[in-house]
Amino acid sequence: MYRQPLAWIQEAVASVQEQTYKDWQLLIRPDGPEGVGDDCRQWLKALALKEPRLQVLDDGLRQGTFGSYQLIFSQSEATYFVQLDADDKLHPEALALSIEYLNENPKAPFLYSQCLLVRADGSSLGLDQRALRPWQEEKKSDLVQFISFHMRVVRRSAYLKVNGYSKNFQFTGDYDLSLKLAELGKPLHLAKPLYNYRVHPQSVSQSKRLNIHLEAVRAARNALHRRGMVKDYVLIHNPKREIVTLDPKPEGPIVVAGMHRSGTSLLSKLISKLGVELGNELLAKDSNNPDGYQEDLAFLKLQRRWFHADLNDDPDGWRDWGWIPNDSISSQGDSSWEDAAVYLLNQRELAATQRWGWKDPRTTLILPFWHRLRPELRLVGIYRAPWDLSDALQRLDHHQFRRHPEIILPLWSLYNERLAEFAESHAERSLLINSNSLITQPEEVVRQLQSRWDWRLDNQDNREDLNTLIRPNRMPSISLDDPIEDLYRLVFPELMKIWDRLQTIADLPALSENNTNIASGKKSKQTNKEPDISVIIPTFNPCHFLLEAIASINRYASEDSEVEVIIVDDGSTKSSSQQILQRLKQGGYRILRIEHSGLAAARNHGIKAANAELIIPLDDDNRLLSPYLQECLSIIRQNPDMEMIFGDRLDFGARTQHFKPGILNAKQLVKANRIDACTLMKRSLWKKCGGYDENLKALEDWDLWLTGMQIGMRAIYHPKPCFEYRVRENSMLQCHLANENEHQKTINYLRAKHGLPIEALVE
Repeated sequence: MYRQPLAWIQEAVASVQEQTYKDWQLLIRPDGPEGVGDDCRQWLKALALKEPRLQVLDDGLRQGTFGSYQLIFSQSEATYFVQLDADDKLHPEALALSIEYLNENPKAPFLYSQCLLVRADGSSLGLDQRALRPWQEEKKSDLVQFISFHMRVVRRSAYLKVNGYSKNFQFTGDYDLSLKLAELGKPLHLAKPLYNYRVHPQSVSQSKRLNIHLEAVRAARNALHRRGMVKDYVLIHNPKREIVTLDPKPEGPIVVAGMHRSGTSLLSKLISKLGVELGNELLAKDSNNPDGYQEDLAFLKLQRRWFHADLNDDPDGWRDWGWIPNDSISSQGDSSWEDAAVYLLNQRELAATQRWGWKDPRTTLILPFWHRLRPELRLVGIYRAPWDLSDALQRLDHHQFRRHPEIILPLWSLYNERLAEFAESHAERSLLINSNSLITQPEEVVRQLQSRWDWRLDNQDNREDLNTLIRPNRMPSISLDDPIEDLYRLVFPELMKIWDRLQTIADLPALSENNTNIASGKKSKQTNKEPDISVIIPTFNPCHFLLEAIASINRYASEDSEVEVIIVDDGSTKSSSQQILQRLKQGGYRILRIEHSGLAAARNHGIKAANAELIIPLDDDNRLLSPYLQECLSIIRQNPDMEMIFGDRLDFGARTQHFKPGILNAKQLVKANRIDACTLMKRSLWKKCGGYDENLKALEDWDLWLTGMQIGMRAIYHPKPCFEYRVRENSMLQCHLANENEHQKTINYLRAKHGLPIEALVE
């Protein structure tokens, strides 16, 4: 007994007293000094005086459930033992029917009955489905389902022969005992509900479900070894879904899946270190992946051929990865693929000397096809936050995702929805990991593989080498929780449903900085105070990059300052962009719409509408770092004569560099625009310079600084990275520089306006 209500204990005891079979002994043990209250102890003491068949074993020690039963059974000389929990009760004929049946079958080690589930108040929930089935030894069902869950009448001689309850089990000692007893002979099943099992939130079976599941798996695996079955079977499971499966050996292929740039290469390298053969001919490493892809070329070439044959070539999509607008590769594949697929599987299987598998991210989209050919297939899947994956794709040598960023999120959704669907449908055969958890917890991945699929990883050298796989700054990510997540929830709710689905089913989900599972990010503060800084974001047909710009403001805004965000829509025409802006507006962001007039006009419109004297112009695909919103704000407050602060720039995308403009120098400024528009400046400076020149379609920021220099602009250089600048082959600036005639016209205009020998930025 341990903290059950007195009324329930009294019901349990009464159910024994009411048995039609009278030759019984009732041994009761309060488990420790807090096992029962004083009222219960007094009641038991009084009852023991009236009932000679009742004995209370109250030694004051805490032994746990099965430690208590072990002690109780050691005190009895009875022929049969029955375990009755203090919150349950027996049917009046439970003992009579059970003992009669056992006496008729002297070789049976124990008997179990059907069971009635009841609520806390005793009302019926119906029969427990687990205890309806008779014992089926030939199907080995006892290893994957505890069917003798409730009332068991155990023959004492059999109990002693298997050494009773094991001290190694805290929650599933009864399951372990049943498995050991079943190895002595076939248990009997009495098809009558002779036991009432009370279901309530405080019970161990409800409050410790994960512990119970993991211990039950351990008990079943111990039985697998005792029965000499480990050469032919492996027991695999999923603790979240509480699924256990007995798989025949040899094991099926291990597939590493997930969207490209999600961490599949790193995960594959770890899997390979643990002894899984992922192919002899792998895709060569390159500048995009200097540590190697670990991709089996045979599978890669085969799946690429299928994708290219099945989908049309569309510049607005990426058929090599299985998606174009309004079409994607079927998850079921095509019947014409099967011969080549089976041949490759057989070839790899015959060549394997140990566990084997493959990695090609394309497999993620057609997992059901491969599973149909190899039902024993197991998945090690990995997923990455959409904002982190988008950033990774910007840094590839290939330009596709910088020129067409609008394809990134549809691809992310397709790959990760397919991944989630398979992992949910085949939970015990799937291990799902968040990329950031792989980086921070590689040893936990190993532990999961050991627990889930009973991998015996005895090579200590391989395990000690795991940490060397994780080099510094590999797969950078935004630490959660972060404003970017709330913005995605606001603007892309359907995509975030997929993210939440992954987080729910993952074995190692993404964690926040305090190691809790992330459900949603922190909210940006909303106040009605006068702003200290107005950040102006002009935009035209934006994609999700705009959310990164906004998130960077919310991320670094100082607690003791107010920041106003003004987004100026320069007449966007794309429906997807208009939806982004509309949802931001619904979320409380200030959106100003003008007819399409160009970047200079959009910036001017936003600055005119600003409520703060301090202004930060921010392009819709760039990202602020902390200095402008924190250190530089303090500096300009302490130096009221200063009109502008500018800092270093971190370029990413098509080019990576840390650009340091240095102290403002008139000669250098005439030669090249060394100061980006993204600065912290006073609106009065913008006004004195006449605003951005709306005659210019490019280099309007250079023009503003040239004017400022000529009127004696007072500026400070802050030698720290202050913002991130996205370099794209088809950006407004790059397109301007690529048009030699237009660029020369702009340079001539600036020369005439300022009377300076301004040099062209390109030859």
